[in-house]
Amino acid sequence: MSALRRGRKIRWPALLQGMLALGVGWVLIAKYLERPAIFRKGASLEFALFLGVGIVLFLGGIWAVGGELLSVYLRARFGKWSRYRVAMPREAMGYAVILLTLITGALIGRSNMLMLVFGLMAGPFVLNGWFTFSMLRRTRGRRQLPARAMVGESCPVVVRVDNRNRWFSSWMLVVKDRIRHTREEMQGLVLFTRVPPRSEQAGQYRLTPVHRGRLEFGPLEVTSRFPLGLMERAVVADEIEELIVVPRVGRLTERWRRQGVLPSDASPRPRDRQGTFDDEFHNLREYRRGDNPRAIHWRTSARRNVLMVREFHEHRRQNLFVLLDLWQPPRPSPADNERIEWAVSFAASICVDHCRQADDSRLIVAACGAANDRWEGPAGPATMTHLLDRLALVEAGPARLPADLPGQVDMQCPAPARKVLITTRPAGKFWLGGDAFAHRGDFAAGGDFLVVEAGDDMAGYIQYDDC
Repeated sequence: MSALRRGRKIRWPALLQGMLALGVGWVLIAKYLERPAIFRKGASLEFALFLGVGIVLFLGGIWAVGGELLSVYLRARFGKWSRYRVAMPREAMGYAVILLTLITGALIGRSNMLMLVFGLMAGPFVLNGWFTFSMLRRTRGRRQLPARAMVGESCPVVVRVDNRNRWFSSWMLVVKDRIRHTREEMQGLVLFTRVPPRSEQAGQYRLTPVHRGRLEFGPLEVTSRFPLGLMERAVVADEIEELIVVPRVGRLTERWRRQGVLPSDASPRPRDRQGTFDDEFHNLREYRRGDNPRAIHWRTSARRNVLMVREFHEHRRQNLFVLLDLWQPPRPSPADNERIEWAVSFAASICVDHCRQADDSRLIVAACGAANDRWEGPAGPATMTHLLDRLALVEAGPARLPADLPGQVDMQCPAPARKVLITTRPAGKFWLGGDAFAHRGDFAAGGDFLVVEAGDDMAGYIQYDDC
């Protein structure tokens, strides 16, 4: 298989445009050479139209065709790191106009001095392009992403540049990393002033995601204009990498703790494990017959001259069922999108808190939106990562809740369990299929649900560190 077929596909529109410019330029030059008018007075207009425009088009066509074919060949010959890009900054454009003016004046006026000035100015222009190409030919760049990121938290992205030249250093390298999300596009920049020969240097830029979901990184460009800034060259790595941005996790308030106790937990019941297996400290009270002696708080007992024991809330046997209702209108407004993110963030926060506090219980999470998704497993730190990844990718949509939802939850969720419904629907109405709907109170009473509406209703349950 040829190198062209193994490499990057040819961009035929760019190639055809270059060939067209090449052909038109050659025709204009040939027309002028048939009857040269440079020696006739008053032929400057004919000279500019035929020879000047012809040379510009001919050279531009060679540049476009040769650059495209060379890029494809280098891509096939040296792999993903060897696609080169050439660009002329605005300063170089102005410099090229001056060069064109000088050569035109030298040819029309037959001035050796102008031709000499043109040669002196064209030399640095060519030298700059050759030097940057030689410097970047054996320079490579790569990135190192974190395991995952969270909305609102800054995370570092490490960029490494490897200079494989044996004798020459790489100077003034700018690494550009393209970052794409479905809602926005960003760019990371890292500057390396000097990378010595046969060495590697690392830098980083910090990324603060504002949207959950997938972030795509790439392509990665290592660019330089050193030493004169008249020509910019870049070596491009086409490798695309992904990073999962999980929802933001906040701190649950005391109001959530108080509502977390089930009615069945208020009645006394035998406990298999006491003392060190109690989950959360609540308060101090006087000692009663049958209390565990390990729970006695001796310092307070000595101060009050009466036995005082530590009282705990037990959450370890309480299962949790979270239903995330991500309803969204056909044409969502920015406020609708913001409520979706609040709901997902609140669901992630209570799931993470439950995994940390109740590691011998069950956790069930169901989401209704663009599609229905369900996850069930044991609560614990080991499950938080997988659950946050699932919540990072859920999407809102027009999905409807099942008509017999309370009955299905009782069958699927082991008792005792705390059931939470987080919804983005307005006015506390929940459509149950067809045209039927139920009110918020129906879920709270019949299904024993704690119903939380996305928005101001969450303010009493969750806090964020920057609030």
